[in-house]
Amino acid sequence: VKNYLSKVKPNQTGVLVCLLIFLIHFNGFAVQETITTPISTDVIHKYTDTLDYPESFAYILFACSGFLSLLTFLALKRINTWTSDQNFVLLSSIMGLIGYFVLLDFSPRIIEPARFVIGFCIISVTFPLGRGVTLSLFSKLIGKHKAGVYMGYILAVGAISRIIGPFWSVQSLTVSPSLTFGVSAFLFLINVVVQLLYSNTLNAHWSYYISIAEEEEEAKKEGKGSSGVTPKKSYSSYNPSPNAQYILDEKNSQKNKFKGKNISGMV
Repeated sequence: VKNYLSKVKPNQTGVLVCLLIFLIHFNGFAVQETITTPISTDVIHKYTDTLDYPESFAYILFACSGFLSLLTFLALKRINTWTSDQNFVLLSSIMGLIGYFVLLDFSPRIIEPARFVIGFCIISVTFPLGRGVTLSLFSKLIGKHKAGVYMGYILAVGAISRIIGPFWSVQSLTVSPSLTFGVSAFLFLINVVVQLLYSNTLNAHWSYYISIAEEEEEAKKEGKGSSGVTPKKSYSSYNPSPNAQYILDEKNSQKNKFKGKNISGMV
């Protein structure tokens, strides 16, 4: 049964949703690292009338960005069990939307320095949070089904956004910073809407649930379950679908070991 389930294709809609999420997060990062220096050191006031700092200001911003990214990764290690990957990804998309919305010049050519720094910091947290959790969500979604191929797809999407992001952001910046930041905010809004509409397609792959059940069984055999030690993973926190829960219950109780079950009909 395990071998059969590993051959079942992941939910293709869920795969596309994850790829879109990853694309938009990487695009947001590419836009940030491309236009931060020219817009914050605009001494000739080509883009704004308020951001005319020396280049050292941009260096400080990027140093702070790296520090915030590091803090985000460290925080994720402590809070990753607080809620599901889907909720973390949704949170990162909302943060991206807020971050780029804050950067809009609501008055022509006026972006207050404090508002620029706040938006920059929010975006600096958005990328490491969204990137890491989306990869985790994607790996669970595809399970053991051609994992190398699918991971290649998502990394290729990241590379594409790193190519396209700098190009379009520079071109749009020559028109107006509002165009650059507005499009970026709109893309994150699309992310939020798509995630809410297709959240039911982001459940983990069948083979992933089975592997978790086996880990828990192994922990019980070793006496860890009775001692109160929690296994590394727990399928209960990932809200499996009713069919997946049924399979896990059958697996754990060792009833018939799926003999006579029409698994293909369930899948």
